[in-house]
Formats: sequence, C-alpha cells, structure tokens
Amino acid sequence: MNGIQEVVPNVFQLEMPLPFPRLPVVNVYLIRDGDELGLVDCGMNIDGAFDTFSGYLKHLGHEFKHIRQILVTHSHPDHIGLSGRIREASGGNLIMHRDEAAIAGLQRSIAALARLRLAPPPRH
Repeated sequence: MNGIQEVVPNVFQLEMPLPFPRLPVVNVYLIRDGDELGLVDCGMNIDGAFDTFSGYLKHLGHEFKHIRQILVTHSHPDHIGLSGRIREASGGNLIMHRDEAAIAGLQRSIAALARLRLAPPPRH
C-alpha cells in the first residue's frame, strides 16, 4: 500500500496528509509488538486524515483497539491533531511532555474562544 514503509522490522512509517502543497505529508510511526501497537505522533486533524490512518491500520491487519500507547512529540497541529480522535477510538494512553500538554490545552482554549460570538458592549 502506498504511504506505508517498514523502516525496520515492526516499525512502520505512515504518510499522513497535510493541506499544504509544498509539504503534502507528515510522517507518523506505528510500532508493532505482537498484537499491541504504539503510535508516535498522529497527523493533522483534516478531512480524510482519520480515514487514511484507519486504512493503514486495516492494511497492516490491526484495529484501533490494538493501539495501547500514543506518544505525541510536540504540540504542532500536524503531530497532535488526530490524537484525541485516535485516543477515543483506541482507548490507548496518550503520552506527552507536561509543557506540551499545557500548550495543547491553551490552543484548545483559544480555539473555543474564537468560536464564541460575544455581544457588543451596551451603548450608553
């Protein structure tokens, strides 16, 4: 299958789509240990990315429930973006440095605030 490369035995590089013409993919890594999987980074949460990842799992003969550990290296959207969806689908442990977790929490808060529609202040 295109987009998958076994770089060493049981370590797979997966190309995840990005919305940037000059940088169309980001690599994430799936590590197989028997029936269990570990994932290093997750890809960006854009249309089609979750389905791409699901297809890779299926091609390798696995399901989301096999993912036990999800390691996010840093809080850039192309590395952390799908982490919530993958964690929810797998039930795996999400692991990241506490400083990156704080940044990710701040990013979520800013995004939530950006979606709010605040009423203008009253005129006197």
